[in-house]
Amino acid sequence: MLRTLSDTARFYGNTPSLIASVALAVMLQACGGGGGAGGTVAATDTTAPAVTAFTMPATAASLSVSISAFTATDNVAVAGFMITQSATPPAADAVGWTATAPTAVTAAAAGSQTFDPWAKDAAGNVSAVGTPATVTITLPVLPVNVTVSASGADTTSAVGADATFTFAAVDNVPYTFNITGFGAGDKLVFPVFGGAPNALSVVNPSPTDGIVTFQLVRNVGGAKFDITVVLNGLSAAQDQQISDAATFNAVFGANSLQ
Repeated sequence: MLRTLSDTARFYGNTPSLIASVALAVMLQACGGGGGAGGTVAATDTTAPAVTAFTMPATAASLSVSISAFTATDNVAVAGFMITQSATPPAADAVGWTATAPTAVTAAAAGSQTFDPWAKDAAGNVSAVGTPATVTITLPVLPVNVTVSASGADTTSAVGADATFTFAAVDNVPYTFNITGFGAGDKLVFPVFGGAPNALSVVNPSPTDGIVTFQLVRNVGGAKFDITVVLNGLSAAQDQQISDAATFNAVFGANSLQ
């Protein structure tokens, strides 16, 4: 086999066109393009994968949401999966691609959240976005515990959460505490003296103004305890039913008043 141009010249003489033709063949062979198994040039893969299935639950109670199904196909092989919350295609080298389909994803926040699925291949082709999934995320509201030992007001703790207001026994210091937003699931807990049940006074002279007052006055061993709690903003239906501890618990639930 001819290897150099000098070999060509000695064998064929100095015919320019023949030397040029053989020189081209030599260069092609040197570059691996002369044919045969060693000279095949692989075709470039320009076909992007396609997301074939993507499903998530309609609702969730956590920012971490499960993925029911996530599949994709490609003319060669799927090399990566990604879920975003943006319709903008991610770059093939972006952070967040996984070799296998994820089984859960973390939402940016609670509420209505949309998730977009993507797939890529080893050549860096990124799929069009698959069918997005929308999930309504409702996070549980944690209970609130409020300890009260002085006069004041609370307009937020009982709103949207189960709040327990625990009133401390303060010797010879009467105090009044106002609460707005009290509802089902909330509790008023008064101190117990000597293990005996409290005899609370329920004051509700106007059952249409949305205000109910509770008062606990006890004299124990020469010490006087005086606690007044005022509930504001009750509905007319609630207000009209409350006349004592029993009816209060009937309106707001067992043990709402302790």
